Amino acid sequence: MVAVHVVGGGVAGLTIASLLPSDWGVHLYEPRWDERRVPTLFGIYPDGQAVLDQVGVLSDLTEESIPVGEGRIFSGDGTLLTSMKLAEVRMVPHTTLIDLLQRHLPSHVTVHREEVSGPTALQAGAETIVVGADGVHSEVRKSYWGSSAHARKLNVTVVRGVTETGPRLEGLDGYWAAGGLFGMTPRPGGGINWFATVPQEHFETRQVALETLSRRWSEAPEALHEVLRHADPALTLVNELWEARFTRKLHREHAVLVGDAAHAMAPNVARGANEALLDAQELAEALAKYPPGKAFQVYQRKRHLRTQGMKIVSRMVHRMSSTRREGFRNRVLTLLP
Repeated sequence: MVAVHVVGGGVAGLTIASLLPSDWGVHLYEPRWDERRVPTLFGIYPDGQAVLDQVGVLSDLTEESIPVGEGRIFSGDGTLLTSMKLAEVRMVPHTTLIDLLQRHLPSHVTVHREEVSGPTALQAGAETIVVGADGVHSEVRKSYWGSSAHARKLNVTVVRGVTETGPRLEGLDGYWAAGGLFGMTPRPGGGINWFATVPQEHFETRQVALETLSRRWSEAPEALHEVLRHADPALTLVNELWEARFTRKLHREHAVLVGDAAHAMAPNVARGANEALLDAQELAEALAKYPPGKAFQVYQRKRHLRTQGMKIVSRMVHRMSSTRREGFRNRVLTLLP
């Protein structure tokens, strides 16, 4: 019997564990599900929604998410630069999506509430597969690909969170200014999901981070200040932004990477969770059809170039959003159809 050890219980790990054949020995390792979580939002596009339908959670997700069909980009002072129609993106709290996927885990999946610090120890034989679904700082990636594959800092600090109330929004609003951006979307049930970046900076507390944002955006429109006035440090996250380094292959020996372990990217095009779902679907389908070696090659061909391209686009949008050449950037955006 094939044994699959899925390291990481995020979107990618939970999804592939659910989609693998029921007669395989599937083991899922995740020690941190009980930690306090802030319900910031994921954007799930139609192709990702199709994967969730296959898992069996789409109807529940639809009830607990909100559609966003329009995006607007403003300059830091509130001048509208461009607007765009979006695919039928559904914004869902990350905590809700994880909980739904947990509840729908098939009974043949064995869950281990433990850390895996040496993933190579899981490799017990030719019929063993190790799936690295453990995020940008993946232990699987470190163990099989070595130090050259460690994550890379983007020299940016991200401050993000949710509020229980705030301005009325119809879609995604993003404010782009020199040195940082501020984005916001409506939340299911009311309130705002918000996201801001600043050049890399250490904040002593989350309250200090919020005060710094208020000063940095002192000339911004009232909608942005309304969000920051309602921002609660307890519902705020502060972290550095990292990106997965390029690897020539997504598989090595008996190990294969999915989700952020394979292609963690800047969040500016909101495709991270969606690409993790597609990774899981393609890898599960390949493993159901072919022996592991062949399945890894099929997965590589379908997913590697796409996700690396998405990572490059995300990095470019990230740099464009906070460039100090605002005048040139703004003129370009106003020319977009």
